[in-house]
Amino acid sequence: MTALIIVFNHAYEKNLPRLRDLYKERFSHIFFLMPFYRGQDPDVITVSSPAHYFQGYFTQAYDKLKDYNFDHWLVIGDDLILNPLINETNATEQLKLEKGGSYIPKINRFDECTKWGNACMYLKFT
Repeated sequence: MTALIIVFNHAYEKNLPRLRDLYKERFSHIFFLMPFYRGQDPDVITVSSPAHYFQGYFTQAYDKLKDYNFDHWLVIGDDLILNPLINETNATEQLKLEKGGSYIPKINRFDECTKWGNACMYLKFT
């Protein structure tokens, strides 16, 4: 089974009910990553990284998501509409992913070789 993660780049809470309604028939597990969210909804994970680099969102959300046992996580932005044919049971088939497959072939270590302009400044700061 596939869970859906919807990533926000701003705390636009008005979209939460709309997105829940849009995807509730297709995904039984929906999570939202929203910067600086102050509400109490259990399906919303608050993050505090800059929206230009979403990798920080996933680092912060990891502790809340790691114990779920889904086969796949489908990640989309809050400002797009997922193809209506895709749901939690057929996402891998529709996206042509084999069992254990992923669109992210590997995770690189964050170090001096990282191709991000502020990588060295970040490493010195931490």
